[in-house]
Amino acid sequence: MKKYFLTGLATLLPIVLSLFIFIWLIDLLTAPFVDIAEYLLLQFDRHYHLSLNQHLTLTLWLSRILVICSLLLLTLFLGVLAQKYLFSWTLRWMQKILAHIPFIRGLYKMLQEMTQALFDSKQKPLKETVLAPFPHGKARAIGFITGSTPEILQKKAINNDTVVFIPTSPHPISGFLLLYSSQDLQKIETPPEQALKWIISCGVLPLDKEGT
Repeated sequence: MKKYFLTGLATLLPIVLSLFIFIWLIDLLTAPFVDIAEYLLLQFDRHYHLSLNQHLTLTLWLSRILVICSLLLLTLFLGVLAQKYLFSWTLRWMQKILAHIPFIRGLYKMLQEMTQALFDSKQKPLKETVLAPFPHGKARAIGFITGSTPEILQKKAINNDTVVFIPTSPHPISGFLLLYSSQDLQKIETPPEQALKWIISCGVLPLDKEGT
C-alpha cells in the first residue's frame, strides 16, 4: 500500500507543481494589466450585448488571455523593432540617460553586464563542474567554475586563482562565490546543466554524464 502511495505521489507531484508554477507565472504577468483588459471587455460588451458582466469569472479569464496575447504581440513587435536602426538609436539614447542618473546607473550597468554574460552564446557563464571543499575541508560540494580570480584580488588571495560559484539547494539562484586554488578542485565530467538538475532535486535525480 505504501509503495503504491509513493508511486502515485511521485507521479502526481511534478504535475501539480508544474501547474502551480504555470498559474503563478500567468498571475504575475497579467496582474498589473488585468483591470485594464477587464474594463475594455466590459466596454465591448456594452456595444455587442454579450452579457459578460453576468459572468465575472469568465470575464476575468478572458482578461488574462487578452493580456497574455497583448504581451506576446508586444514582445514580438519589440523584437522586430530591435532589428531596425531607429530603435537601436533610441535604445542607446535611453542608455545614456540611465548612465547619468545616480544610483540607477550603477544598478543598470550591473544588470546589463549580467544579462550580456548570461545570454552570450559564445561564452558560457558556468564553464566547468567541480567538487570543492565546502563548508569545511572534510566536506565536498558541487560548484561551477565561472572564471579566474580578478587581477585586483590576486595580490591578496595568493594561490587562489579560480572563482567558483557554489549554488544552494533546491533553488540554485542563491549561493556562495568563493576563491580556490585550482589544485583544491576536482573536476567532474558532468556538464553544468546536468549538475544543476541534481542540485534542484536535492540529490534525488541521478547525476550522470551528458547523454547517458
